[in-house]
Amino acid sequence: MKKQNEHASFVYLIAAVLCACGKPAPTPTPVEMTPEPTATMRLDGLTGVSVVPGTHQRLWLKNGVGVVDSDGKTVFSDGTSYDDMVALDADRIALITRNDGYVYQLSTHRLLNRFCYLPPDMQQTMPDNWQQSFVVGWDATESRIYVQPQTFDGAGRRVSTAQVGVFAADVATPLEWQEVGEPDMQAGGIAVQSRDRIWLGWHSTLYLYDATAHAVQKRFSLEVGEISALALDGDQLLVLDGQRAALSSVALNTLK
Repeated sequence: MKKQNEHASFVYLIAAVLCACGKPAPTPTPVEMTPEPTATMRLDGLTGVSVVPGTHQRLWLKNGVGVVDSDGKTVFSDGTSYDDMVALDADRIALITRNDGYVYQLSTHRLLNRFCYLPPDMQQTMPDNWQQSFVVGWDATESRIYVQPQTFDGAGRRVSTAQVGVFAADVATPLEWQEVGEPDMQAGGIAVQSRDRIWLGWHSTLYLYDATAHAVQKRFSLEVGEISALALDGDQLLVLDGQRAALSSVALNTLK
């Protein structure tokens, strides 16, 4: 009888924990991917991909080199290890490093420190803390930049939950901060269709984040080793798998 009572108590305890924590996250929906031809590019050493809005022109972030086009021609030469980049238009590229964001103008060859995603109050009250986002996305319709950082202390320990920051391209201070709802997330890729359709790639899962609702709406599983970049190319979502040095695409109309 004692064992039965212990077993019953254990079951009730588990039930109570599940009720307290809420429902588990839904299982991601598998989606079909199509390998992209990259005959002119070696994908090893590439850490980011972007498409110039309104075109099919692809740009690539190459570690230790800068930004190159699909012919391998360098369009921005800089040995800094940038975490990500995104084309804002045919003349501007946004790049991101720890705490800071930059905009490079191709016509003038000028790199400007345009947005700092480390909140000013944190700089003053917790000067040893730092933030790092491995992604920077661009909403071309609303002219908004998106980042998804985690916050760390001076010892490199995570001290906050995953956030999404929203910026204008030429304003240093953030327009808003939101909690993603996935506390540990540090996305490797981002692509912004609109404010309510923001794609975040973390490990091998694709998340649809809605910045209007402040919530993840859907999850999809991808056959990749590690998502290291996302980009929109017409009606396709490009997925760079840094672990396997492979580029694939997903039809946006299949992500329902």
